[in-house]
Amino acid sequence: MKKILFISDQYINGVIGGSLGHRRFYDILSNEEKYEFKIIALDNNLDKRLDINFKKNRFIDIYTRIRLHSSFLYYYIDEICEAAANFKPDIIIIGRSRLGFITKRLKAILPATNIITNFDNIEFDYVESQFSRKKGLQGYIIKNLEKYIVKRDECDCIKYSNKYIFLSKRDQNRAANLYGYINDDNSYIFPICLKEQINLFKEAQNTNIYFIGNMEYAANVKSIYWFIKEVWIPFYANDKNIVLNIAGKSASITLKDFKNINNIRIYSDFSDIAEIVCKSSLFIAPIQTGAGMKVKIAEALSMGLSILGSDEALVGYEEAEKYLKTRGFFIRANTICDYEKYINNYKKKSQKELELIRKSHIKAFETYYSYNKAKNIIKNILL
Repeated sequence: MKKILFISDQYINGVIGGSLGHRRFYDILSNEEKYEFKIIALDNNLDKRLDINFKKNRFIDIYTRIRLHSSFLYYYIDEICEAAANFKPDIIIIGRSRLGFITKRLKAILPATNIITNFDNIEFDYVESQFSRKKGLQGYIIKNLEKYIVKRDECDCIKYSNKYIFLSKRDQNRAANLYGYINDDNSYIFPICLKEQINLFKEAQNTNIYFIGNMEYAANVKSIYWFIKEVWIPFYANDKNIVLNIAGKSASITLKDFKNINNIRIYSDFSDIAEIVCKSSLFIAPIQTGAGMKVKIAEALSMGLSILGSDEALVGYEEAEKYLKTRGFFIRANTICDYEKYINNYKKKSQKELELIRKSHIKAFETYYSYNKAKNIIKNILL
């Protein structure tokens, strides 16, 4: 029986994209009887967890940066490597490419073990989005120090791994250009896959458009501000038959300047996305910068929503785009004119057309971004 160890610096049961990406490994591998599977992660209540107690705080973050590393797990590297050595896995999956310091140490301790690095994104590029709101000399210094540290760790993850997993072909090509080593023989494309479809039950009274995202993330704030100022206010603010719904952490605080626009609704706190999203609505993703794949697109497909997104937002969803070309509403939009054109096009759709779109989008989700797809990809990676 193969022994597999997954190492993550995320909460596996968290709600952010990194957590969802790591959860697909945990959910699938922990239920495979032919593997002895263990995990190291932040959660304290995982069935397959190796017994290492973590805490994450500002002191540990500062300490790791002083030591020129980009994840708080550096503080626990001795405990992690000791636990891995005692478990003696045949395969180790490194959850994030920031964990190069662990990869390097484990390759020295367990030279016969196959180490596979999973890329949530290209971390070196993600720093640009992560620190895009920091301005001035201080912001410049902090951002470039972080880029140096991240690149150092990411390079070690690639150098000391045997295989690599990427969310998209774009990330695979970018890693090859930055670091070398990467080719089609030693790497795999494993897109975002979700465990369950999100079933909607609310019927729409108006034409509804949705933007969903964490409003503490600079790229989300920048994109929705752009959309409201350049598209919504000029063309739709006085239209009583259409509503822009914006949902996400800190939304009511971040978007307080727009709370008096009658056809904008803002949701900061909700326990279930199905409580606020109406069936057969339009999901927009005017994301201008970022990295990796956007989980919200997979969620929108699972809900059967029509989708209007930027080139950046739709990275990694090329299979869905091709499948839905003649049977769905999965459209690229990058300019003001694009959004006005396709929103107006969407408004003209009949209920019959919207129902056919809904079914097609759910089918695309099941085919390309569900756990059924994920199981086959993981099986191929572990051969």
